[in-house]
Amino acid sequence: MLASATVGADARRHWRHYSRAIEGNPAENHVPGSLERGRYRYGGRYSRHDRRHLPTNILALVPLDWRKQAPDANQGEHRFVSPEGDAWIALSGRPAEEKSPDEYLRSLAFLNGEDVTYLRRERDWLVSFGFKDDKHQRKFYRKIMLSCDGHRWRHLTVEYPATTQSPLEQLIDDLSEVMDLTRNTGCEAAPSSSRQLALSPDQQRCVYSSVPKFAKAGLRMRLALGAEVPRDVKLFIFPGETYACDARLANFRYVVVEDQVVIVDPADYSIVDAISP
Repeated sequence: MLASATVGADARRHWRHYSRAIEGNPAENHVPGSLERGRYRYGGRYSRHDRRHLPTNILALVPLDWRKQAPDANQGEHRFVSPEGDAWIALSGRPAEEKSPDEYLRSLAFLNGEDVTYLRRERDWLVSFGFKDDKHQRKFYRKIMLSCDGHRWRHLTVEYPATTQSPLEQLIDDLSEVMDLTRNTGCEAAPSSSRQLALSPDQQRCVYSSVPKFAKAGLRMRLALGAEVPRDVKLFIFPGETYACDARLANFRYVVVEDQVVIVDPADYSIVDAISP
């Protein structure tokens, strides 16, 4: 423990030494996230994304029963809290004009109240992982990536009890992968969900025939495009065969209302399409 404390103190004064010391830590083998495990390489072949149908909208990965908190107007942050209230996910983006990438990542490598057990930093991204308190009862995972061809920083932070592993660490793994794979997408003003999907009649028929109709929601509302479904309505993930209709459906969820299949954007519970037989 004394040796570890000495390395930590020296590391804060000598960035490069600390970075190498942390990366050699045995805890590296237990860090969630795809990029730091080396499964994804920029420019290389990567078929697992398509096979697992991960969404290109990272908000679609957030579990449907996690509560969305009111956004911070200053941070532009999306924050979601677990049903138990003991874990949270925060996603945010910031302009990259104020500091150089090196200065920016240095400023966020070590934050107050964190005991970093794993740190990996490259020219334009950083991943850190460790504990949030002296008793090591809570863990944190932070990933920062320069996106949009160097114009915007994207942040992912997850905090959760140290006793929690799978499936939360699998969720972190998926969030990390989608960050990697959508690094330079979604940089323009986001289109509305309805324009983003815009299924053809053939695709609508394909979706309708592939979706189970047994789980119906007793909604009493006009199913208009853009209308918001109540947050207590259970949304369902499309079955695997539905992705053959349109792979973008991985970003959305559905619910059956009477005889209609209603496609919903899980980011804001807005109706994207309502397909009749």
